[in-house]
Amino acid sequence: TAPHAAQEASDLYKAGQPKGNTDKGNTTGSPNVHLQGRNTVGNLPRPSYSIQKEGKGVVDITVDQYGKVTQAQAGADGTTVTDQTLWAAARAAALQSHFNKSGDAPVLQKGTITYDFKLR
Repeated sequence: TAPHAAQEASDLYKAGQPKGNTDKGNTTGSPNVHLQGRNTVGNLPRPSYSIQKEGKGVVDITVDQYGKVTQAQAGADGTTVTDQTLWAAARAAALQSHFNKSGDAPVLQKGTITYDFKLR
């Protein structure tokens, strides 16, 4: 298996390792959406949390042609937080997100939302 951290990015490593050994899924400050050919409608909801932990939370999302998030699963590749409270907050925020309608999109389209949790 690959070592936990590396000097250079490589496809051998999972995104979100604490030492930053990949160039995928990097985000700072604002939520980051990856859903090919689609845009958010309005502001992307932010997770509500009150615990003092920080890191990235990546949520796998499934979006229908009408732009509604039908499924959300926190803890996807790139996640650096392990706290279940933060995972639940990320999932809840993702489920409130809306995207533009697209008749050209698959009936159910998969993507991700990355949240950057900060100490408050």
